Amino acid sequence: MFRGKLLTGLCSAAVLIAWTPAAAASSKICPDPTGDWQRATPGELGINGDKLSAALKLADDRLSQSMVVIRHGCLAGVSPNGQQNYYSRAEAFSMSKSMVSMAAQRAMTMGLLSPDDRLGALVPEADRAHGDITIRQLLEMTAGLHWDLLGDYGNVFNPDIMTNALELKFDHEPGTWFEYHQASVTLLTKAIERAVGRPFQDFLQDELFGPIGIKRSSWTWAKDNAGTTAGFYGLQLPAPDFARLGLLMLRHGSWNGRRLIDPWYVEAAHARTKTNPGYGWLFWRNDADGYVGGTITGRYLSAEPDMPALPLDTYEMNGLADQQVVIIPSLDTVYVRMGLPNSDLAAPDQDFAGWFGSLEGSYTISRALMQAFDEPRVPDPGPFPKQPKTDTSDLPIHPEVLIPLLAETKPPLPKAGPARRRVPIPQAAVLTVPASGLVAVPVTCPPVGAAGCKATLFLTTPGGRPLSSPGRVFLARGESGTATVRVSAATRRKIAASVGGALSTRATVFVGDDVSRWSGAALAPISLTLQ
Repeated sequence: MFRGKLLTGLCSAAVLIAWTPAAAASSKICPDPTGDWQRATPGELGINGDKLSAALKLADDRLSQSMVVIRHGCLAGVSPNGQQNYYSRAEAFSMSKSMVSMAAQRAMTMGLLSPDDRLGALVPEADRAHGDITIRQLLEMTAGLHWDLLGDYGNVFNPDIMTNALELKFDHEPGTWFEYHQASVTLLTKAIERAVGRPFQDFLQDELFGPIGIKRSSWTWAKDNAGTTAGFYGLQLPAPDFARLGLLMLRHGSWNGRRLIDPWYVEAAHARTKTNPGYGWLFWRNDADGYVGGTITGRYLSAEPDMPALPLDTYEMNGLADQQVVIIPSLDTVYVRMGLPNSDLAAPDQDFAGWFGSLEGSYTISRALMQAFDEPRVPDPGPFPKQPKTDTSDLPIHPEVLIPLLAETKPPLPKAGPARRRVPIPQAAVLTVPASGLVAVPVTCPPVGAAGCKATLFLTTPGGRPLSSPGRVFLARGESGTATVRVSAATRRKIAASVGGALSTRATVFVGDDVSRWSGAALAPISLTLQ
């Protein structure tokens, strides 16, 4: 829920190394678990057993509830506290946001949701301005909604979080400004629930948790009094099950050969965004250009990577008080650390603001774990640099904002609507181009929404340059059809000259309704081949 600052004194030579994929030829590889995790000795996984034990003990010394390390799909180690708490649920806090992202990715993979759907198409209670927000903006924390410390985090006590979010004013134009926000994630859980046509938590269990071996009895997730899953906090799950979710992301959305999430959406979830190089779709990420963060003092900028003790390709789910699921593709590793009661309680030099995030404790434990890797060796970034104290004398606290949050009766929402159209979903991964150049692109209009689909579709380069003439789409909800486009002769020559005779393209969709036109320019790629 809060992030800590790590701003000064890092060893750039260690932090900015480019990492290459770890060779696992000499290591044991385990299948995705259908029951409990398959275990392997640290030595079988290219890890120094003594150093791993020391890192796990350090996690316990820092008062962590649990730490679990997975490499090559095998359980490499569990901290002593983690062994005692192996089946105990732990509060995820803001790691819950990443679960919402994964639910959105699953819905997109199923063709039920587009990142460029407008909120108003799924939450018609929204007025015109709020209905204009896109799913992508909610995933990227760029909805532009007003932020206030008590007003935002006070949503923990709010009986109707969605209504509160739809009443918030706009501080910024959507899509232009990163602001770490809580209530906007609840809007996303409601939009997903409407898109899939079933309760959010039922969808999550049926489509994600169940297929990777997480039992419904193993987890709970807080709801507000209106029955809406909070989204931004409240998921409670045992640490070994959190590791399953991390492994699903590490495996590009596949589990034992079953594709649960399209790998393009997995990549999008941990790719840098225009407003924050250190944030994707509700996942934090390492980036040499730093990141935009958020603490109890509000928004801040860092020129350093978010996780300086870890490889640059690392990304993570992160929650209040050092709750972490850390995913490191270059090491084929996932580790989970449930930091409560909190590592930084054992670090007396940390200040009040630091307690809420992963500062010295997280850095020191991550550093110790990385030094346990023998294959490959991970450079040591050095000890944690002492941080400046955070000035909390002028926090953006306005107690009056809690009054409407906690009120039993709510004022009516602003006038709803107008209804927004859904974004049609292309259904082809490969299209064959005949000599005529005419290609029928199969599309489906999602079955749920305030209105059907009306759009213009182009085949474009990944950068958005058109490769075809436009094709028209006008479909009712749940209806399938085609958009016929003409691929130019120049494009056909490019296909012929491409490696393997295939050209990677995007289907860029321009959606039109009675309110505005907008584009969905980053859908899953389509490969063009010649007939």
